[in-house]
Amino acid sequence: MVYANMGYDASDNLTFGGTMQLRTLACAASLVTVALASPTHAAVTVHTTPFITAPIAANDFEAIGCCSYPLNTVYSQGGVDVEFVGSGGSVITNNFANGVGDFYTPGYTGYDDIKLTSGGTFDAFQFRSAAGFGPADVWYDLLLNGVSIATGNAATLPALTAQAIGFSGATFDEVRLQATQGEGGFNPSAGSALFLDDIQVGNASAAPEPSVWVFMLSGFGLAGLALRQKASAHLGARA
Repeated sequence: MVYANMGYDASDNLTFGGTMQLRTLACAASLVTVALASPTHAAVTVHTTPFITAPIAANDFEAIGCCSYPLNTVYSQGGVDVEFVGSGGSVITNNFANGVGDFYTPGYTGYDDIKLTSGGTFDAFQFRSAAGFGPADVWYDLLLNGVSIATGNAATLPALTAQAIGFSGATFDEVRLQATQGEGGFNPSAGSALFLDDIQVGNASAAPEPSVWVFMLSGFGLAGLALRQKASAHLGARA
């Protein structure tokens, strides 16, 4: 092919084609980056029986000691950090729920905040709970990078009745819990009377969610298209 007869030469074609390829590749890279960075917003499953069989971290408060622990102070054990964020008196560390110690606030304003000591994400979480008064609603708020991704009522418990509760189906890095009456939702300003014990965190998910795969595959498709255009441009220039 003689490009001079058409009013332009091969370098014009390659310059235009190269620019378009770069734009296409940049778009593909952006799609993949967005897919990997986007938080998971999958529906959360609430469990009312134990379901984690191989925890990666666990806190059973057996080393917390008797008989109180200060508010707004992290208690770390077994790779799990727990803190009551709020105001009132001191956390009571008795042995109601299970074993020697647990974590209880008798109606103090605030909530229990749980994270991995490493700061990592996870997709399965369970704990043993009870309410100091009842019936009381156990409210949860699951967060990822400081943003709430799911909130709701995990269970309504009679007073002083132990119950296993857990969450799965999404990726998060923070769990906030409280047991209240008549609130209608998670409320950091409400009084919470939640016994907390036997916290277990399940394996963090390494695989992207299906919605994320759609973005990634779109990005890979655009990258492949750019490579094909580049090959066609080179073949056209050599013809």
